[in-house]
Amino acid sequence: MARKQKLLLVATALLLAVDWSCGQRPARRSSPEDSSVPEPPEVQVRRIPEETATTVLYVDGQSAAASDENPGAARLPFRTISRAAQRAHENKRRGIGTKVLIRPGVYREQVILPIKEGETTAPLIFEAAVGGKVILSGSDVWTGWQRVEGNVYRHAWPYHWGMAPYPRGWEGEVILPPVVRRREMVFLNGTLLEQALAYRDLKDNSFYVSEQDSTLYLRAAPGLDVEKAAIEVSTRSPLFRAQSQHNLVLRGMQFVQGNTPLSEGAVAITDSSDVLIANCDFSWNSSIGLLASGVSNLTLRHNSANHNGAAGIDGYQWKRAFLEGNETSYNNWRGAWGGFTGWAPAGTKVALLHEGTIRDHRSFGNQCRGFWLDSDNSHVTVEGALWCRNLRDGVFVEANAGPILIRNSVIAGNQNGSGIAGANSAGVSLVRNLIYGNARSQIEITGVLDRTVTDWETGATRNVQASHWTLRENLVASSEPAQPLLLTPNWKPFRATLNSEGNPWEHPGGGRPFRVGPFSLTLAQWQFLTGSEAHSVLTNTLAEDADLRRLLSPEPAEGAGVSERQ
Repeated sequence: MARKQKLLLVATALLLAVDWSCGQRPARRSSPEDSSVPEPPEVQVRRIPEETATTVLYVDGQSAAASDENPGAARLPFRTISRAAQRAHENKRRGIGTKVLIRPGVYREQVILPIKEGETTAPLIFEAAVGGKVILSGSDVWTGWQRVEGNVYRHAWPYHWGMAPYPRGWEGEVILPPVVRRREMVFLNGTLLEQALAYRDLKDNSFYVSEQDSTLYLRAAPGLDVEKAAIEVSTRSPLFRAQSQHNLVLRGMQFVQGNTPLSEGAVAITDSSDVLIANCDFSWNSSIGLLASGVSNLTLRHNSANHNGAAGIDGYQWKRAFLEGNETSYNNWRGAWGGFTGWAPAGTKVALLHEGTIRDHRSFGNQCRGFWLDSDNSHVTVEGALWCRNLRDGVFVEANAGPILIRNSVIAGNQNGSGIAGANSAGVSLVRNLIYGNARSQIEITGVLDRTVTDWETGATRNVQASHWTLRENLVASSEPAQPLLLTPNWKPFRATLNSEGNPWEHPGGGRPFRVGPFSLTLAQWQFLTGSEAHSVLTNTLAEDADLRRLLSPEPAEGAGVSERQ
């Protein structure tokens, strides 16, 4: 690849980073056609007929005229979203499409759509009248705190949730730290306090729940006047649940502070079809921000799912999904409290996705992997993504038959993991990506030699190996001599089926940056071993480029692109 083309890749990567750090969504970037690269078809999700929603119900929790006894008219609105949802769902069962238009405010309630037979395809729309100004919160404001000693206060605690059970299939495979199985959350002046598991472990800006004594203890920072502080305690989950729905829309809303237990979602959409979620925010929830399971024709556009206790977005068994301009950053704080960062959580984790297009996605600063395609994902295209500074791998592709195409993306500065790690996945293509400065390796092949994967649609099983990978025109660069460019076991299926060409490889000092089993190889040895990379080059210049190092610092603002609570 010519130096000019290499610099173009760097410039594109920096533009992606600048766009995102300023809270702007990057425009789609196309790449030249390459007939040698398998390319899954772009998903065309069916459009939801919102224009057929002939009824509008209004909600205004701050209006003196609002009442749940009202008809939901503009001048006589409902007070709660849940009452409007009930009325809208009754309309839907009669085939009447309904929009619930919600005026600004904090709504401390749950919205649970009932599961009934005879559901119609009439659209059901929940929309903020002013985008980002409708907050569905799982917390309540608590007052009446009593001083215990120093800056420690207490409050009566009426709940006995205990620890969440192990999710199915986890027990015996992993040991979950107790704090990961808890669900309590306390916010002091909008800041999450860390959870202690014993009174003696309290420190400034932390809390402890004694279920035995039915008491919540809070230790504030020195000098803070607790009597004047806003203290919110999470008491509800899920915040929104919909099952067996068709033509469902969520738009412009925030879903925050849901005390969801382990592996459950603050917002949960299950067994549904034709679902659109746009311009929503899922933040500061105890476990998963948005959980979507068993959904076909799913569209997620310009949402943020940041600062959640586990994953930002978790998907399972999707058929035809289109994701564009979403962000899942700074997630898995609860896992980080217990050192649980590798087994399950990711900024975005998707399993069993058949036919998906994921465009302009950002996963930044997660205390876990940034992005995880976990088992039986096929016909998936990812482009224009930014996966940077996550605690583990930037991207993990595990147990997939493919094809999976990742192109025009930046995978940089991920800690304690690789840029992209592939385990038992076939048909993975990496095209025109910048993969730079990742601590363990830039590209890693891991897992076991053989693994059985079951197609959830057909029930057919397949033995999947790391094979038929394509690497084309990627700029792969290490920022430190200890970082290999490629790390793989000495597996013949990967070596013999690798289609790799036109990749500039950059490593400080050159040397032997290709690690195959116990051996460290030069580029010439790697070319001989794989029969590929005939026109690729290895240099040591770009790893010292100041522009590239800008990708690793300074860090963009944590709140970029996220609506603030009012």
